[in-house]
Amino acid sequence: MMKKIWKAVFLTTVILCVVGAICIGVSYFIGGSVDNLYQNKAALPILEILSPENIVNSITVFFGA
Repeated sequence: MMKKIWKAVFLTTVILCVVGAICIGVSYFIGGSVDNLYQNKAALPILEILSPENIVNSITVFFGA
């Protein structure tokens, strides 16, 4: 039973990684860039929440380090 669960988790992870790579490739080839995304005022609050520094700070606060 556990073998099937881990197989499903692995398959889901692989599919999500492949879909993510496809999305990155498509956005690159149609001219998208991260710099343009930071110019979008609607996306800026979400980008600040998802910044690496903010994520690391949230993790350290969660674990109390």
